[in-house]
Amino acid sequence: MTRITTSRYAWVDAARAFAIVLVVLDHSLNWLTPVGLTAPWWHDMKHLFTSMRMPLLFTVSGIFAIKWVAAPWHSLLTKKVQFFIWIFLIWAAIGALVLPLGEAVQGNDRTLISRIGVFVLAPVRPTGELWFIWALVLYFIAVRLMCRVPIAVQLVLASVIGVVGWVLPVINVGWSGAPKYFFFFLVGIYLREKIFRLQGQLAGPWGAVAFGSWAVLAVVVWRVANNSPWVGLLSVLGVVAGIAIAGQLARVPMIHQVGQSTLPIYLAHTPIIILVVWALWKLNFEVIDWMPVIFPFGVAIIAIAGSLGLERVVRNSPFKYIFEMPPVLGRLPFGSIGRS
Repeated sequence: MTRITTSRYAWVDAARAFAIVLVVLDHSLNWLTPVGLTAPWWHDMKHLFTSMRMPLLFTVSGIFAIKWVAAPWHSLLTKKVQFFIWIFLIWAAIGALVLPLGEAVQGNDRTLISRIGVFVLAPVRPTGELWFIWALVLYFIAVRLMCRVPIAVQLVLASVIGVVGWVLPVINVGWSGAPKYFFFFLVGIYLREKIFRLQGQLAGPWGAVAFGSWAVLAVVVWRVANNSPWVGLLSVLGVVAGIAIAGQLARVPMIHQVGQSTLPIYLAHTPIIILVVWALWKLNFEVIDWMPVIFPFGVAIIAIAGSLGLERVVRNSPFKYIFEMPPVLGRLPFGSIGRS
């Protein structure tokens, strides 16, 4: 990930960190639920943050994608697309090895043939958290293809696609998620300077107003029209509220380390969560009242720390290529596509 140290971008690191913590916590809840280690109010919070979690993550991802809008195809394909394809396939394989443990916890007795089928079809039918990486591949290619289309047209088109994504039933997490959040990726790219100015305005009382307004509307939408286009519309305010929160979190020193390492966390956190939950399940201990309250956050912290630790351990070894693209891939035939 791009290392950002200037004060201008401090809140972006905080926004990345906040978004990734929400994502990891969401997945922690998903895997802990079958073993009875999640309090009901955790799920309420999970639903409330639907309109902030992924919209904020895609928006901050777009902020640093501006240079790829008009980049030569060769550079885009070899430095971005090829890299995302590599880590997608590597972590799809790692996930396929760990997933049976999670399915055992869930009581899902999938056959070996079925598991192989899920892995083989992953590039066209992504599963689990890797759909985010899959969507980024589509987004970068789409943005480059549309570089000559007026920005206003792009944003309107992406918003219409997003509404369609919220209306249609969820058949596959990637097929549903990619259209929902393309608008926010474009906003991060084309409205980045406006976002920076907005963040400055949210540093005072307007930040509290934005967060309070989002929180109230999030409760209303969740109770009345959950998983509908209204959630998509509320996500715009969710991003504003997330930016306001990030401005406050930017004062926390540790937050920047997390914000600058979101990719390793995103890739590794689910396998770590599955391993921890499987171990808890095998222990077969009696659940005490306080456990469902603290375990979701505790497991999320373990997953984040474990992901950062894993990246640091493998950084100077051949295993670093679970987070990096091997240089040899740049010399493959694909690497010559689009040379000017």
